[in-house]
Amino acid sequence: MRINNRTPFSSAVLRTIAQRVIENELDPEQRQGVTVHFTVRGSRTTAARRARHAGFRRRTIGPLPPRLKYNQAIVRIALQRSLDTPKLAAMFTAHDLAHEFAEMRGMNHKQMRTPRYFYRKGWEQFVEWAKEFPLTLDPK
Repeated sequence: MRINNRTPFSSAVLRTIAQRVIENELDPEQRQGVTVHFTVRGSRTTAARRARHAGFRRRTIGPLPPRLKYNQAIVRIALQRSLDTPKLAAMFTAHDLAHEFAEMRGMNHKQMRTPRYFYRKGWEQFVEWAKEFPLTLDPK
């Protein structure tokens, strides 16, 4: 798995969260060809637009891992929410990643209408572990 971090948050924390989610969602042979793009929600920067196009317009770059429909995921993080409540922002990030990886496997939204992949009552129990990795700003 590759990480493309276009946010002010620590790449190490984002990688840790993504690694934990991908272990739950994808088989080992599928993980190698996946790229996760992290951007700031509502951002109008060139980097954010580039990641959005790479993630949404071209969902497949290069050869696909076995049994995957896509190999590119994009997760947009709300900057202000992350600064106000970094633990909750980590939970949102983990939940959004699980949703993206389920789409990679070919699941559609009708199949994913559970708290594991949608924000329904009880969604927190699936990503409670992410509180251990609050989103922190990357010290530059």
